[in-house]
Amino acid sequence: MPPLVIRAHLASTFAIATVTSLALVGCVEDVPGPADDGLADLDEAATSGAAQPGAAARIVDAACPSLPPIASRTAPVRGTSTPGLPLAYPACQTPVTIRLRSCAGNAACRDVRAFGATANDDVDDTAAIQRAIDATPAGGVVYLPAGRYVINQDVAAVHLRADRGIAQARYGLQLRDRSDLHVVGDGDDRTILEDHFSQDAFDAASPHDLAVFVGTIFVSGGADVTIGRLGLVSKGGFTCTMAPYTGKLNGILTEGTARLTVTEVAARHYNRAGVSITDAAGVRALGPKVANSLLQQNRVAGLLLGHTAGALVVQNRFYNNGRHGNGETAYGLAGSAGEPPLDTTVRCNLADYNVRKGLDFHAALGQTVIVNNASIGSGVAGIFVSGFADKLGGTITIDQNRVATMSPAVTNTIHGLGASGTGAGVVGIWTYPKFTATSTTSPTIVIKNNTIEDFTAGTGTLSFAPFQLRSEANSTGSTTVWNNVVRAGVIRQFIMTNTPTGGGGQTFHVRGNTLAYDRWAPPAGVAAQPFVALSKASSVTVVGNTFTQTGAPATADQWDDAAIQRSGACGLELTQKIYGTAPTTCVVSGNRWVR
Repeated sequence: MPPLVIRAHLASTFAIATVTSLALVGCVEDVPGPADDGLADLDEAATSGAAQPGAAARIVDAACPSLPPIASRTAPVRGTSTPGLPLAYPACQTPVTIRLRSCAGNAACRDVRAFGATANDDVDDTAAIQRAIDATPAGGVVYLPAGRYVINQDVAAVHLRADRGIAQARYGLQLRDRSDLHVVGDGDDRTILEDHFSQDAFDAASPHDLAVFVGTIFVSGGADVTIGRLGLVSKGGFTCTMAPYTGKLNGILTEGTARLTVTEVAARHYNRAGVSITDAAGVRALGPKVANSLLQQNRVAGLLLGHTAGALVVQNRFYNNGRHGNGETAYGLAGSAGEPPLDTTVRCNLADYNVRKGLDFHAALGQTVIVNNASIGSGVAGIFVSGFADKLGGTITIDQNRVATMSPAVTNTIHGLGASGTGAGVVGIWTYPKFTATSTTSPTIVIKNNTIEDFTAGTGTLSFAPFQLRSEANSTGSTTVWNNVVRAGVIRQFIMTNTPTGGGGQTFHVRGNTLAYDRWAPPAGVAAQPFVALSKASSVTVVGNTFTQTGAPATADQWDDAAIQRSGACGLELTQKIYGTAPTTCVVSGNRWVR
């Protein structure tokens, strides 16, 4: 793998393009300049028409009102094949190296050109590349030299999925029950698989809608499959007018493959996910690894994880996934709600300008570790962890992450989500055990050592809170918010929660956090909310936090300092100022309130 390249002109290793630096010029992508990062070929393959170097812009989808360009390439910067990393964390400064096989001296190498594939001729290469895959023995490598290869499987070649009771399914390149195999190109910006399959055309030509998720590359079963140094682009998938869950096209789709590795892959413009990893007939996908990849502008998510065990997601970039103006499905990384990932590690990734959420787990079991990531410019939440009864359990650790650049300008202007913010408000880190029924799981959630900054509600009407800790009547377990640093402008609450009917069973600990903010103010026309709202809890501890207000109070009676600092039982003032609805027991002591 080529070494990571960081351009010397950057002012900071953790610099990021701000809202003011994003050119909102319609649904276009910027044209690479002289100091481009090597994505020119992938840009060209992703676009309609024959844009030439130096053209003002290249159209992605004319229906898109205002997708931001990938101007935030400027920092953190991609190297030739490695995405920019959150380099402020020492643990992220060493690139993850994954060895990819080459053809040099390898008798088990199969060059796709020898099987009839011809790059850059706009002729369907699906069958030729498939012949190369089928001819490659275990221990071998399928090699795709630099160039653009067309994947355009005919509707007539669609396979039946009788094993799942599905009438119609379409696959691109297929690796079924293959083991110990590498599929390798010359670089994610040099070897491009351009998928021309149109879901709309397929649905129109078939008596059945496309009823199963499909991929440009489909891997089913087997073990030890590695896919690397490829760029994947959908020409017939992503649109800005489609409904949230309509999309079924993925760049790479895998089912039940053990020890799958995806590295140095760029996947963009798919109407479901750039990469989707899930089970096969209920058998978890064991030990998948996704590293060093760029997953950009896919409709539902850059990366989807479902029914995986021991997944490692490291040093990737998830950029601007989702559809402008629709926040229903729009994630950098997403853990499936119905297929909870088990024992997942997500570290040293950059998720920037994803429409809804940067890093999202709709379910999680076992040991879930989210550490040393940067989530920048999300429309609704930087980091989100949730799950229904029995779908959220074990220990979830959210540690040493950076969440930044969240404001009405991002939510409304860049992402087009409107004044309501999809009704959920805007949150830095959000947890939500949705236990509406009795559960056998009892999650332990630890949110510690994170930084939330460049975060403000401004003069808008959105609800803004650095943290949201929600619960339901049957929610159990504990949530600890410890030693986090928040630097904010105008906020609505420090910790926001819901107020479900019935009592909850969660325990909340808020300890040793530092919040510096301009002022606290509710949205216009909305009654003031508790500054720290931890409702429906069995026990609450708010101890040793420092709250520093730098601006003028929004009201003459913003704080009742004596009441807020009083320890012990939840009196009337504490109920109003701290909790919203009083927990069974509470301790509030040792907090500093500075104006």
